[in-house]
Parts: sequence; C-alpha cells; structure tokens
Amino acid sequence: MAEPLQQRVIERKVYEEVVNIIVDYVNKEFHNDEQARLRIYNLIADNFHGMVRALAPPKPKKQTLINTLEYGDTEDE
Repeated sequence: MAEPLQQRVIERKVYEEVVNIIVDYVNKEFHNDEQARLRIYNLIADNFHGMVRALAPPKPKKQTLINTLEYGDTEDE
C-alpha cells in the first residue's frame, strides 16, 4: 500500500478528475454556459463530503456474536 501522503495525492487526483468530468458534462448540456459551470462547481463544493463518502471503499462491518452465529465466519469474504 502507498504511503499516507502518496495515497492522499492519488485520491486528490481521482476526485479532481471526477469533478472535471461532471462539470464538463453539465457544461455541455447547458451549451457551454459559464454560469451553469459555476453553479455545478458550487453544488459539488457544498456536497463534497457526501461525494467523498460515496466514492470511498466501504468500511468493514464490525463482527458481532449474532453475525458470527447467524452467518458463520465471514472474515475471509
């Protein structure tokens, strides 16, 4: 796995590329309207934390006794 700083650089590049793809698509849909481009940047900025959570890999579920008994050992899955 990459070092934490390198991992952050990689993640930032991915997020920037996703934002650019979204903004370019919306901009084309609104016939290259600069105001539409600025509105979509504002919407993305307002919802950035939710977007990051949506793109992040899921966190592993906490193993409980009930899960272990009901579903068996799921650590290898």
